[in-house]
Amino acid sequence: MSRRAETPHRDLVERYVAVWNEDDVGRRRAAIREIWPEDGEHASPSYYVRGYEQLEERITRTHTRWVAAEGYRFRVREEPAQHHGVLKFRWEMVPQSGGAARSAGTDFLILGDDGRARAVYQFPDA
Repeated sequence: MSRRAETPHRDLVERYVAVWNEDDVGRRRAAIREIWPEDGEHASPSYYVRGYEQLEERITRTHTRWVAAEGYRFRVREEPAQHHGVLKFRWEMVPQSGGAARSAGTDFLILGDDGRARAVYQFPDA
């Protein structure tokens, strides 16, 4: 059985997923600034946000609804793939107490020259 090597950007993906689970507002805000540049973007079929203020509002809204109120956690579902400045990975939202995923999807992180996510495009599974 072969073992897949960890991608060099696995840490960025882990930090990106962790920011959605972060309970502490100050740590969440700091993590957003580490993951995205000031004009960073996040797009999904139902949202488009740009800049730190909008990113923070978007992530806080999701955290409040699904993590704080409903008891879910987001996690990386499979090892990220990367090429030409783009990372692709699958994620899932699972009950903190265990059990099957409530939702899942694929995200693409478009990397800037500084290694941060210039833009993230999220494709939730139907």
